[in-house]
Amino acid sequence: MQIFWQIFLKCAKICFFKPFLSPNIFICLPIMDTGEIYLMYINELAAYKIGVSKNSKKRIKQLQTGCPYTIELLTVYNSTFPFKIEKAIHRSLIGYKLDMEEISLYGEWYAKPFYSKDEFIAQCIKYEKNLQFLMDENNFFLKKNVNRK
Repeated sequence: MQIFWQIFLKCAKICFFKPFLSPNIFICLPIMDTGEIYLMYINELAAYKIGVSKNSKKRIKQLQTGCPYTIELLTVYNSTFPFKIEKAIHRSLIGYKLDMEEISLYGEWYAKPFYSKDEFIAQCIKYEKNLQFLMDENNFFLKKNVNRK
């Protein structure tokens, strides 16, 4: 089983796995050290998308392909913990998640009224500070122990 994961890591380079409590349980953490957390918006639907990318402008072009609505990039926050912050924000917006079949969009889109750029950046900064504190305190789950052999 471990040979499978070693091969997977070399081919996919998506995440690394670290045994936790049991050799059969693995935690998947993305390799990306830094990245952009973006806030996109579709005016016609009042729908927001929060995601992670190395290049938000390229990402908006990918999402715009085949999308009947105009997607606007509202703001970007550069982070050393992009995936963890994205996940935390998604959890905070779970009650606002839109039904994909109803609006015919790909991915996770949210309808949160009055979600401003400043609110988004403030939320990202808050999560970044908390995660950095945990990293500084040598929290087990945030140790940067990536083995890229």
